[in-house]
Amino acid sequence: MNRWAIAAATAAGLFIALEAGVRICGLVDPLCVTMPDDTYMRYRGKPHAREFNGFRLNSRGYKDVEFGSVKKPGVFRIIGLGDSYTYGAVPYRYGYMTLLEDEIETAGCGCEVLNLGVPAAGPVDYLSLFVNEGLSLGPDMVLLNLYLGDDFYHGGTRFRLYSWSVAATWINSLIANRWPPEGRSFGSGVYRDDEMLQSEGSYIRHLVRIESGPFLRDNREFRNDFSSSLRYLKEIKKICDLKGIGFAVVVCPAELQVYPRLQNKVVREMHLRKDNFDFSLPNRMLGREFERLGVDYLDLLEPLVRVYAVRGRSFNKPNDPHWNIYGNRVAARLVGPWFSARITACKKERAFRTGNPR
Repeated sequence: MNRWAIAAATAAGLFIALEAGVRICGLVDPLCVTMPDDTYMRYRGKPHAREFNGFRLNSRGYKDVEFGSVKKPGVFRIIGLGDSYTYGAVPYRYGYMTLLEDEIETAGCGCEVLNLGVPAAGPVDYLSLFVNEGLSLGPDMVLLNLYLGDDFYHGGTRFRLYSWSVAATWINSLIANRWPPEGRSFGSGVYRDDEMLQSEGSYIRHLVRIESGPFLRDNREFRNDFSSSLRYLKEIKKICDLKGIGFAVVVCPAELQVYPRLQNKVVREMHLRKDNFDFSLPNRMLGREFERLGVDYLDLLEPLVRVYAVRGRSFNKPNDPHWNIYGNRVAARLVGPWFSARITACKKERAFRTGNPR
């Protein structure tokens, strides 16, 4: 056996030993979770980058005011996880998470909400961010905003090596944390709510390519992605339960679910029939799983459809999947009372568990 063969055999043996060691650590400590390959680090904002209307991201690169690692005494801290719907495609003061915090304050819940939204992220990234940064912030509760337009698309995609090897994932996490990217800037200048992101043709093709899959009947690829994404969500719930942290989910519908005119255009573009689609399918699937897992959740599909039917005003920017200022405001008003009740219930449960009446 030549020296290259010996080196290869030695490397393979070390990798197998590392694989076994990391798996054992994971069994001993369930929090021994490492950053997956599709890391949120590549999408996060650049610290202090200038955003719409002069607002600057905080020193961590999140679209929020500055916040410390240690929460103030007596403060109930909530961290918000999600993609660009959580981050906000509008100026900070008009964003869903900012307005939701206002709704909670109006209800007298005495909380602070930290916006950890990362554009283009998905369930695999939500788990990574929560473990690598969220837990260190000492949250009392986690609010996960799940966007049905592409969260399954992102959450179900992983490099195959990292899907079966925890050692490879661990090594990748060390590299990612060692050389974090500078971050990105996602908006600048004066915000215009009516600015068109792309042509209607490009927008419809985007919907067909990225967002139509979850609503096709008998789509095996989507069901596989759904199972993969759900695995990451279950892991977040498991960690929250282990740490005594409250956990709640808001299901944000895709624009394709809300507007019949878009549905008709996508159906024509794909040369299919309307009965080839079921636009509430992923909501029902999630509802069944969340109820089985005991997850508190609010599905915004029916409430937004009702509001649109009455007012006829779009929640989205022109040819853009993101909420406009009006859409962010409506979402915050719908979520506010429900989430305030969840906060109150979480506080009572924590007080009962710790024996502290406060």
